[in-house]
Amino acid sequence: MAKKSSLPLVAICGRPNVGKSTLFNRIIAKQRAIVHAEEGITRDRAYGSAEWGGRRFRVVDTGGIVENPIDPIVEKMQEQIRAALDEADVIVFLVDGQQEITRIDAELRDELFTYGKPVVLAVNKLDNPDLELNRHEFYALGIGEPHAISSGHGLGIGALLDAVVALLPEPTRAPELEAEGPSVTRVAVIGKPNVGKSSFVNAILNEERQIVTEVPGTTRDAVDLEFRWRGKDYILIDTAGMRKKAGIKRKVEYYSVARALRAVRRADVCLVMVDAVEGVTDQDKRILGYVQEQGAAIVIVLTKWDRVADKDGRFKELSEELTFRAPFVKYVPFITISNVTRQRLYRTFEVIDRVAAEAAKRISTAELNRLLEEIRNKEAPAVYKGKQAKIRYATQAGVKPTRFVLFVNQKRLFHFSYVRHIENRLRQRYGFEGVPIQLELREGRAPAAKPERGTLETATVERMMIVPTSIAAIVLSYLLGAVPCGLWLGLWLRDTDIRQHGSKNIGATNTLRVLGKKLGAAALVLDVAKGMVPVLLIARLSPWDYAPLLCGIAAIIGHLAPVYLKLRGGKGIATSAGVFLVLCPLLVFIALAAFLVVLAITRMVSAGSISAAIVMLVLVYVLPFTWAAYPTHAVPAGPALRIVVTLMALLVIWRHRSNILRILKGKENRF
Repeated sequence: MAKKSSLPLVAICGRPNVGKSTLFNRIIAKQRAIVHAEEGITRDRAYGSAEWGGRRFRVVDTGGIVENPIDPIVEKMQEQIRAALDEADVIVFLVDGQQEITRIDAELRDELFTYGKPVVLAVNKLDNPDLELNRHEFYALGIGEPHAISSGHGLGIGALLDAVVALLPEPTRAPELEAEGPSVTRVAVIGKPNVGKSSFVNAILNEERQIVTEVPGTTRDAVDLEFRWRGKDYILIDTAGMRKKAGIKRKVEYYSVARALRAVRRADVCLVMVDAVEGVTDQDKRILGYVQEQGAAIVIVLTKWDRVADKDGRFKELSEELTFRAPFVKYVPFITISNVTRQRLYRTFEVIDRVAAEAAKRISTAELNRLLEEIRNKEAPAVYKGKQAKIRYATQAGVKPTRFVLFVNQKRLFHFSYVRHIENRLRQRYGFEGVPIQLELREGRAPAAKPERGTLETATVERMMIVPTSIAAIVLSYLLGAVPCGLWLGLWLRDTDIRQHGSKNIGATNTLRVLGKKLGAAALVLDVAKGMVPVLLIARLSPWDYAPLLCGIAAIIGHLAPVYLKLRGGKGIATSAGVFLVLCPLLVFIALAAFLVVLAITRMVSAGSISAAIVMLVLVYVLPFTWAAYPTHAVPAGPALRIVVTLMALLVIWRHRSNILRILKGKENRF
């Protein structure tokens, strides 16, 4: 039912184009009603609240009174005017001070006397002292003192309000505050023209509160209507139909759409009305997109359900249309109603309450960061130019609209699909039915904040654990790299110490010479794995960006100087290949091609290894780093990776110094 206010009501009336809407906006101090030079712009009653001299009261703007209405809309306008006058406690009779008294003015004066209510005469458009003298002519109306005002310039408004407030009835009880608090839900009823917005409002209020006709665009202003249902207060905002830009031909239509868009911005929940017979159109999709951009909660209302014959089949079709034409609002609930049969009208408010509660939901920072930690562990983002997207910290910045701020290393690394994945996970965990979620990415560390009691923020823990976890990862990588795979294969399977045979090296090449192809291939695979595993897996222990590089270096050093063999190891070719196969695979593939070519020509593994190291050393300064790839950590492309490749290449060449001397003397072993 419509909520009855205890505040006294002041009605503004007069013939068309005398400045009623301008005065209404001036009194309530808001640009609520449309003001235009064209006559008959105001159609529905528009209410607002004002305060003057310590008294609060309501004001109602009405359409212009005409003598012989012939248009159906104008006839209904006259009914609306009379309803406002019946309801009013004080009437402001507004006339045009730049024109003489007309027959309509005199007839309206006579009609106002029949209401038996106090009337204040206001003479508008007296913008300067010379025009102000015109007010004396209006004593002829016999209403009392004419108040000279200019509603456009704000002249004489104070004296007029003094006269109005003096005539207001004394309050019988403490006047209620305007329904603007957090307990009031603002519901904007929006949609394209002629989908049943005003009919819905009238059916809900159970009265002809808004003008309804078959003519599209009947409603022009955005009208606020107070409503109470099951002890809860709502403000229904009936709006004009939203046409697409190409369909707006007149300025008044532009103003109507502008106020409808403004209603969306100040609403808690938007009821987007869609014609169930016509289906989902492109304009419906645009309206839904605009509401989503503004962050208002959404409920889709499928109207004119009484005109649908096959209801089950049509409901399925409309569900598919919404999924196909507007997939971006798949989280929005929808309900079918009929304004004629009143089917499911009030059930709409059950959905509104549910969605409004979701729009006010807040997630604690600690809980939010725990969810993001789960996302990072299960679905790590892809790598872009050798750098991985990392979320350092997150917090909910506000509600209505629901907005989350993610502090990240670099915004450009986050593909829209991964951001959408985060949104989907938020909805999966916390609901947010009908509520658009805005995710804002900010670069840099999170601002210092006091952690919640009993918890430490994920970002703080991450910073605290960088040093110990990095040390642990490096040590484990070294110990794994130090495992002499070829030596242990020979001792366990052939009871042969390869250090006593061939080149006396523990690497895969000497294993191949001494133990044969099968064990040689096994030693090669294991040595390569010793380089890959630290970078791929062990480096996960540390949140530091440089952990993969350091773990890779530790594995190579472990192979070169194993603690198990008194620091006497191999030459590090296979293990280095495993490390860089993860960090920069294209570079390794080119170096491998060089190795195979040199090996085919010289039949010397050492010559191929030295050639591969030289190729990597050159290419790391020539090729761009767009091909650097790493799936679990952000590997900084640039100087750091160049330095590591350079050191490893020089170290490999240094470890082959004896081979170089034998090559020069022509004594190097060949295959």
